[in-house]
Amino acid sequence: MEKDKERKGVGMKKSTQESMVRGAAEGVVLAEQYAWKMRKTLNKEQPASNQIKKIRRELGLNQKAFAKRFGMTLHELRKMEKGGS
Repeated sequence: MEKDKERKGVGMKKSTQESMVRGAAEGVVLAEQYAWKMRKTLNKEQPASNQIKKIRRELGLNQKAFAKRFGMTLHELRKMEKGGS
């Protein structure tokens, strides 16, 4: 019974859960950024701009802070969010 509670996250601190969610979101962003760069290299379709913008907003970051945090220029981020190449 105790193991079932652990699997469901019962008893986990809210801050730990939030941290895990933020970490997962950051992982998605990094994967999208990598995919975007690969698509750009291959001159193919870009990732859905609304996904990048949604994740950025969920992390509570403005464009400048998001770009800095994930190692891209503000110009690159704006192009990604607009769906440009």
